Amino acid sequence: AARLAAAGPPLDVASLRDRAAAGPRPAWGVPEGRLVVGIVARMQRHRRFELLWDAVAAWRAAGVAAHLVVVGRGTHQEQVAHGPVRALGLEDHVTFAGYLRGAEYASAVAALDAQLLLVPGSDPTCRALREGMALGVPAIASRRGMLPEIVLDGRSGLLIDESPDALAAVVRALAEDPDRRALLGAGARAQADASFAAPVVADALHPLLQRAQFSG
Repeated sequence: AARLAAAGPPLDVASLRDRAAAGPRPAWGVPEGRLVVGIVARMQRHRRFELLWDAVAAWRAAGVAAHLVVVGRGTHQEQVAHGPVRALGLEDHVTFAGYLRGAEYASAVAALDAQLLLVPGSDPTCRALREGMALGVPAIASRRGMLPEIVLDGRSGLLIDESPDALAAVVRALAEDPDRRALLGAGARAQADASFAAPVVADALHPLLQRAQFSG
């Protein structure tokens, strides 16, 4: 055990923020006053999108002023996303932004009021969620995989149970409390500076590599 160590994945925080500042303002057509919740993920069957649609239906039925923006694409996007949204009549509460790159992607993530992730995908480091945090976007996440290690519950985001009611309740709480959103967003940005930024990760990794070299 004494010879094992973990180093977090690096993120080019400075370049990401520069791209977000230079990117175009998203034209989503979200009604004024709605909380904009985003998810950046491939639309795949195992990502629990069915839970997400049920949560949107629940917060719409409760009169919560919130809107979901989905960034990404997927081989099964019609069956997993577009079809269920039409079937539930959620088109007025869900926007599909498609696959975005570069400054357009960064500016879109920066425009979110909160970003959620229920199931990590093929990238176990959950890069998109960490990018949102680096841009000051509060995170909403389940307790799967390394998500509880990324999201500091109550400080940089909120961890939830995997149920539509739990997700809808968190969205409602954030929609009704802008001060809490601001605090969580500031906490997310500070965590990225302290833990995700490439120079910080490099400083932590360098002595580990030296130790491995001289003890090998």
